[in-house]
Amino acid sequence: MPTIGTAGAASARAFGFTGVATSGSVTISTSGSSTFTVPSYANSIQFELWGAGGGGANPGGATGGGNGGTGGTTTITPASYALIANGGGGGTAAGGDRSNGSGGSGGTASGGTTNGTGSNGGSGSRGNPPPGGAGSNGGAGGSTSGVQSGTSSGVAGTAPGGGGSGSQFDEDINNSAKSWSTGGGGGGGGYTTRSFIPSTGPSPGIVLSYTVGASGTNASSGGAGAVGRLKITWS
Repeated sequence: MPTIGTAGAASARAFGFTGVATSGSVTISTSGSSTFTVPSYANSIQFELWGAGGGGANPGGATGGGNGGTGGTTTITPASYALIANGGGGGTAAGGDRSNGSGGSGGTASGGTTNGTGSNGGSGSRGNPPPGGAGSNGGAGGSTSGVQSGTSSGVAGTAPGGGGSGSQFDEDINNSAKSWSTGGGGGGGGYTTRSFIPSTGPSPGIVLSYTVGASGTNASSGGAGAVGRLKITWS
């Protein structure tokens, strides 16, 4: 069952559903499907969703290919509003020697009053550092910076929803005639949010099903995307 973190003085009472209005929040940041029972709230309840980040790609070229996987989708449907935050696309490996892979596309989102598309993953680029993405941002493309020979690993995306960076290969960073190639970074997950007041929102005690998207798998040397997230806050 997904891990649920709680915050707020009345969080524990909220899960007792005494009928007394409470305030608190839960953050669900482990992939998988489960249910959430709506607590009593007097003012509002907010749902925030992030899709998972896409995975980074292998360099390709002389080292062989391997693309990153697409991040999973995070969903919940409060008061008949289907909130959907799609995962970012995986990065692609370079198509040949001495070339760069492409970044994955950012995930889209729908159903909220605010819907954001994740950043695209970066294309590979010889000589630039390859950080993973943070908070629905795409991971940077792979880089040969500092790689004298062999393959360097990509960097995992940062939760929630950051894309993993691509990895890189360079036979000799100081000799452009030698083999080199870079993988693209994974795209960041989409983001959506919607708030409700008691007269329009889900009734206390209603059980809502949800899914938190799994991270986009990395190719063998790319960085993995970050898992999605669902955050619910009420007062």
